[in-house]
Amino acid sequence: MREEFPDEPLIAHYAKTILANFCLLARNGLFPEIFREEL
Repeated sequence: MREEFPDEPLIAHYAKTILANFCLLARNGLFPEIFREEL
């Protein structure tokens, strides 16, 4: 459990973490082809 943002809903924390990882994959060009076509 992370206590950095006690007032933040846990789902929001996970959503931001997933989004950050998603952006990292995009920058590294590791997107699956299906996502690459959508962008």
